[in-house]
Amino acid sequence: NDQALHALQTGKAEKARKDAERAKRVRDSEKKHLSSRLLQSPVSGISKYAGSTLDSREYQLQDYDPKANVQTGPGLPRWSWNKVYLGWNGPVQAEQQISLVLVSPVVHSLLNFLRVVFVALLCLLMLKTLPKISIPWLPSVFKIAVLFGIFPVLFLNSSKVMAQPAGISNHSMPNQQLLMELKNRLTQKPECLPNCAQIQSMVLRADKNQLQIKLNIHALQKVAVPIPAKLKQWMPSKVSIDGRAATAMYRAKDGVLWIELPKGRFNLVLSGSVNNKKYIQLPLQLKPGIVQSKLVGWSIEGIQENGVPDAQLQLTREQEIKTNDNSKFQSESTEALPPFLVIERHLKLGLDWFVETTVRRISPSGSAVVVNVPLLKGESVLTEGLRSQKGKVLVNMSPRQQEISWRSSLVKTHELKLTASKNNFYTELWEVNVSPVWHLEYKGIAVIQHKDQRGHWSPKWHPWQGERVTLYVTRPEGVKGNTLTIDKSTITLKPGKRTLEAQLDVSLRSSQGGQYTLTLPEKADLQSVKINNVPQSIRLEDNNLTLPVTPGQQDIKIIWRSAEPIASLFKTPKLDLKQPSVNHSIKINFARDRWVLFTGGPRLGPAILFWGILIVILLLAVGLGFTTVTPLNTLAWILLGVGLSQVPVWMGFIVVGWLFALGLREKLIQKASDVMFNVIQVGIGALTFLAFICLFVVIQQGLLGSPDMQVAGNGSSATVFNWYQDR
Repeated sequence: NDQALHALQTGKAEKARKDAERAKRVRDSEKKHLSSRLLQSPVSGISKYAGSTLDSREYQLQDYDPKANVQTGPGLPRWSWNKVYLGWNGPVQAEQQISLVLVSPVVHSLLNFLRVVFVALLCLLMLKTLPKISIPWLPSVFKIAVLFGIFPVLFLNSSKVMAQPAGISNHSMPNQQLLMELKNRLTQKPECLPNCAQIQSMVLRADKNQLQIKLNIHALQKVAVPIPAKLKQWMPSKVSIDGRAATAMYRAKDGVLWIELPKGRFNLVLSGSVNNKKYIQLPLQLKPGIVQSKLVGWSIEGIQENGVPDAQLQLTREQEIKTNDNSKFQSESTEALPPFLVIERHLKLGLDWFVETTVRRISPSGSAVVVNVPLLKGESVLTEGLRSQKGKVLVNMSPRQQEISWRSSLVKTHELKLTASKNNFYTELWEVNVSPVWHLEYKGIAVIQHKDQRGHWSPKWHPWQGERVTLYVTRPEGVKGNTLTIDKSTITLKPGKRTLEAQLDVSLRSSQGGQYTLTLPEKADLQSVKINNVPQSIRLEDNNLTLPVTPGQQDIKIIWRSAEPIASLFKTPKLDLKQPSVNHSIKINFARDRWVLFTGGPRLGPAILFWGILIVILLLAVGLGFTTVTPLNTLAWILLGVGLSQVPVWMGFIVVGWLFALGLREKLIQKASDVMFNVIQVGIGALTFLAFICLFVVIQQGLLGSPDMQVAGNGSSATVFNWYQDR
């Protein structure tokens, strides 16, 4: 801007116009990289509109070779299972070892089965030996207690172990897909981002004691915007919106003041005292379109010639000095000192090599600076308006100018030498930022800083006169690997009497653009294809579906139908994803009029627990058939047990206990007292009433209801079957 002003003064209007256009292009490029987000205020609960200008320099876009095949890495399974915590009560030596004995699922199932068999045999042996006790009615009572005490625990424990694999619950929590959908709805960002609010204009008025700022703000919806006020710099004592006092304001951790605004256009006025302040810095996190200033006793920095501001504004109070004739004039009292500078060289070694050089004034301003800065070997200045000759750049800084910077290209070389100049006018700082495509080794003086503020490796040196550093740069060869990884795939099937409806959801990552082909089942009639919830016009050719892939994460949804009616033996259709995948799920939604008898598939899936319960019922029926308390034989007990398997366990034990109570009634009342006789009669009557209710429920469930096959495992139910395979 200073050079453009100088060109105007010297009559070089054409050059000034070109400089102004170039500056405008740079500002427009910075605006395109404006990043904004909504932050939740911990005080008022309002959304804050935060904006920050990203570094739009080209070298950051060239860190990676566009032709390089960057690996996406393997997919990782997302299942979780039991955790076992090991602890010791005392000290442990480093050489001590422990061994873990892990039981396989087959052995675990066998142990469960043997446990049920042995407990049932124990109960039968107890029932067989109890009649030897001398008390006549005690064996019958003890038998009833055993039936109502041991067998319910046996059923409950076994069903719990068989129905609920460790770490999986059917009804405790919603599935992860539903939780993620609810989370996305709650945290969905407004569509207007990153331009939900803009400051059209800003007017500053300042005198010796007071500062006033007027802002014209446009908001597309209710947001919070940062205003030019910061703690320890300047805070307004009065804030008004269209003439009314503002109420919803929030001061962030960095000291910047935020204000809540509804949707619309507003005139915001800030006013406050500036007594005893020599410097005031006003942050502009949300830059105004244009800034105007009307200052008395102050000077301002940070506004370009066309009124466009920089990232912040600085107000400097002008001093008043009295002369002998009592007249006042305004100036800045500075002592004439020799100029001293810091030259910062920032090397950017990406696909193309660049050098950013910044010359910063350390000595007080007030005098011009003219110095020749030597260039590196192979360096060519790209910034316009600078003169370079004989390997040096002529730097000419005005009295009030604090720094000047330029950008240069650098020839790629295996060895690069940096040497500090021997003079008393400036000192140097060297910093190197290396792209992952290069390998850097260095030799010379020690590094004063290894990482930059963002935590990236960026060695930095501060040499004395004559010291040097030698950089050795090599480019390692890449290793071949997959550029596309499938992280998750889910197929959902809805079989019907005439057709089969299927949906495939695939989540994949890709490091480069291209095409991805998968094979659908035969006779598939493609209905729709969506990529990141955007419909795609894609045709199916010979059961092969070719999808466009862009770099990054993509969620693909494919829906098709097949003219395949459901049969007695139903098998899921075969899909070919063309490459290994992880976290594959199969979900089948059956109609309620379907009776599923057996299931098969991956090991982590549903199980039909009815057949295991049926085996236990057969064993109990055989044992109860040997008893003479009731007239029921083994076949009758089997039929009764199968019918009672469709109701809760406690109902079944009420019916069995009622039958045993009727069989033991004659023995119980033979030597019972009058009171005991009445108690037995009333108890049998109440038990009969409950037994008839349970039998009614059994008949109703068996004739009118659907058979309960005790489906459990991986969140499955009688109509929904879920399988999971990690790889």
